[in-house]
Amino acid sequence: MKIWFGCISITLLVLVLMLNRQFIQLQSDFVKVNHIVQHQIEAVASVVTSLVDQYANEPTSQAVVELLEKCTFTVLSPYEPGLFGSAVLINKEKGILFTAGHVAEDMPRELRYDGVVVPILVCRWTNDVDVGLLQVDPNLICDLDCIAVPFAQRDPASGIEVFSSGYPTVAIGDQVVFSGLLLSAIQEVQYGRFRLIDMPFLPGMSGGPVVNISGELVGIGTISYQARTFYGGRVSVGISGMTTIGDIKSSFQELLVGDPNESC
Repeated sequence: MKIWFGCISITLLVLVLMLNRQFIQLQSDFVKVNHIVQHQIEAVASVVTSLVDQYANEPTSQAVVELLEKCTFTVLSPYEPGLFGSAVLINKEKGILFTAGHVAEDMPRELRYDGVVVPILVCRWTNDVDVGLLQVDPNLICDLDCIAVPFAQRDPASGIEVFSSGYPTVAIGDQVVFSGLLLSAIQEVQYGRFRLIDMPFLPGMSGGPVVNISGELVGIGTISYQARTFYGGRVSVGISGMTTIGDIKSSFQELLVGDPNESC
């Protein structure tokens, strides 16, 4: 009997030692995985920081920066808590904003400005160009310090400096403003045609305004080129694309009279 109990004791001791060894190994593996994930997050943050440092506009453009801060809204994700895209206020009295068509297609339900969440009442988009229209109750934004951005009279000439604003998902809700030069090249893709800009573009900036030095809307940021990929999002490190004010104006009336919550 003593021998039998001794064998059981030894067996249990061996099992305990094996389990303890496996637990130590699991702890070690978890530390390694956590270190890798943390390293990747730091890499993404480093890219965002370097882009902001490289392309952020000079203090001489402070008036444009203040305009972009007050006309840009965050589009909240319709699927899960978090950021999804950006939008630009074009008429405060009627509560009308523009965003990218591919943002509107996913039927977002809420916007956010300066911590205030505003429900979206109307969501429309066009299949011709990558532009969408959002409408909110103007009474809910009348007391906010947001301002509408005016339209430029025509498509801008190549080589002028433009400024872009948005709420990148990788920046954890912080608004960023980039500056760059408008290129002459036009790119045709699935969502329509885009004017190229020598400027970075981050996931979550789709639908944000692109303005000239006078603070006039010349386009809406929509797409990235020459991009690196982090966590499934495309981060442009040099070239981005916008839907031009000419194409936006051509779709404006169609978007205004279309049926709510569907494609025009």
